[in-house]
Amino acid sequence: MNFDEYRSLEQHYYPVILLLDVSASMKGEPIRALHEAVGVMVDAFAKEITRERMITVAIMTFGADGAVVHTHYTDASELQKQGVPALKAGGGTLLYEALTLAKDMIEDKSKTPGRWYEPSVVLVSDGHPASGWEKALNSFVQTGRTARCLRIGVPIGAKADEDMMLRFTGDKAMIFHAQDASKISDAFRNVVLSVTKSFDKAQAVSSQPTVKRDTLQPTLKRGVQTT
Repeated sequence: MNFDEYRSLEQHYYPVILLLDVSASMKGEPIRALHEAVGVMVDAFAKEITRERMITVAIMTFGADGAVVHTHYTDASELQKQGVPALKAGGGTLLYEALTLAKDMIEDKSKTPGRWYEPSVVLVSDGHPASGWEKALNSFVQTGRTARCLRIGVPIGAKADEDMMLRFTGDKAMIFHAQDASKISDAFRNVVLSVTKSFDKAQAVSSQPTVKRDTLQPTLKRGVQTT
């Protein structure tokens, strides 16, 4: 096998991070539906894996225990075999902790290697976040590696903070509404389509410059470099 053939078979890693609201308002049917929908999403990502493309999934939750890494980066096919661990609802909507934890993971090259492609970050919530979230969100979307992530929002129900979701994504087209818990899986199907469509435009994290931008400006398209 020559060098060009070897390069063509090199596997590229596409990380996906799920930020899941497991606050008290998600108890009962919502948390059950969310768990089921995450499983469906993992199944869909597993089907997208090829010899050259690996999708690895990390799950973070925020609720009674603060923000925690529920599932570390795991290849989608392996997570499919293992099954998504149970989710438990309780506590407040501590979004600022989740964004801080996710940013730490993405900025840390020992956790999210520079050779991996730009992460896709999916935020799911059914309510308004606890105070203090604005500073964490601004840091996430304006500076460092996280400013280059594909950011997708899934607001659940009528009480979800849609303004916050728009500030997170920077793009209305990247918000997929779930009218209630029963529609989460439908919203996640659109998330999967958006994530997989972005693969062709994605670039390795290490190729991205450190950026800082105003959240009021239009979101830069994924994979487009600034001059």
